[in-house]
Amino acid sequence: MNKFPKDITDKFKMTEDRFWELVAEADWPNQGCNMPRYWYRCHVSKEEANEFRNMYYAVRNLVDKFIGPDRNPAGGGDDSHSDLCAHIVGLGKKQFYAHMNDYSLIEARGKAPYGDPGGYQECFAYCIPYDEDYDKDAEEINPDKPEPPPPPTRKLSSDEVINQIAEVLREGDGEFIEDIANRVLVPEVTYKGDSIFEQEIEA
Repeated sequence: MNKFPKDITDKFKMTEDRFWELVAEADWPNQGCNMPRYWYRCHVSKEEANEFRNMYYAVRNLVDKFIGPDRNPAGGGDDSHSDLCAHIVGLGKKQFYAHMNDYSLIEARGKAPYGDPGGYQECFAYCIPYDEDYDKDAEEINPDKPEPPPPPTRKLSSDEVINQIAEVLREGDGEFIEDIANRVLVPEVTYKGDSIFEQEIEA
């Protein structure tokens, strides 16, 4: 395999060259997710970002299909498998095709320690901004926009607040949960990947 299949190139307006150009601009293995997401908002239109995201999912699915349903190189659940597939896309064109032509590279990456340079981590998909990211930027740079009226308020019990926090945490990724947890927990916890955390046991 050395190029996208026809069902992908026919489906999207974005060319394969443009797709890999945007992946390379992120420099995700070195920059993480926040800086690339900011760069995309500054240099890529909302419409192109949506096209890029949809094409990314199609390309990630190529990795998933290549691995197949009977192999589990990440050795964990759906989250770890998805992160591994995303990581291979986020490495860029050269590494993507190297992995797609040699399953042993995928297997070795999946078995390496989580977060190791030769392994995988979550998640290239977080680099790509959504519409609301652009909308928030537009609001922040519009000085003539009138101040909105204060929102209505309501009183909450402690249990209701705790339930709302739990709902937010259930939607967050591992690093987000680790950050919030370590503001209140002692000893601190460390996210190990695949929805697993580690905490030292006090003597």
